[in-house]
Amino acid sequence: MQKKSSFIHHLCRLAKFWNCTILFEQYISGRSSIIEYLAVKAEQEEEAAINDKLSILRAFGRFLNRLTKYQQIDIIFLNFYDHKLVSNCDKPYIIDPTNPYNNLFGNLPHRFLPTLATCSKETLQRLQKYETNAVVQFEKLFEPQPDLYSLFRSQMNRNRINTIMSVSQNCNEKSKRLIVRRNTFDSKIFEKIKHLMNFL
Repeated sequence: MQKKSSFIHHLCRLAKFWNCTILFEQYISGRSSIIEYLAVKAEQEEEAAINDKLSILRAFGRFLNRLTKYQQIDIIFLNFYDHKLVSNCDKPYIIDPTNPYNNLFGNLPHRFLPTLATCSKETLQRLQKYETNAVVQFEKLFEPQPDLYSLFRSQMNRNRINTIMSVSQNCNEKSKRLIVRRNTFDSKIFEKIKHLMNFL
């Protein structure tokens, strides 16, 4: 990546920033690398297809489009090894540029790529909407997904919110006595929150 152009560095930063706005409950090993390689591929396509000035937003759209069709992803970088060394594997796959035997999609949770695809479609819709208006509102374009307000509202206990602190087996007796079950919010504050959520 150090030898690449500033354009590809900017695109990778943009893609990684977008990735940080996507909520997924499990840790994904190599998640940042996956996003980076997808961005590199999008930049290569942008460079090959366009004769005039390169566009970050257009390349970002290519990145998102590829994710919406994640079942068809088949990315191999041949900078460091011969194509014959790459093990046969079914789509989707991204072969590690430094290890032809490592498919970065190999051990992903089954919901991860579909989640990225759904979020990519939503971001593309936002992008198309703002491009139509000739104005790109970046703060809206990169709002977190899924919508945290809706997620919080659907899971909230509207009668009471308690913090339950569990007792670790390794706790000493003094620590155990300090662990309590307590209301998270003052009742007056909580009533204001409920009132606010009814009107948003």
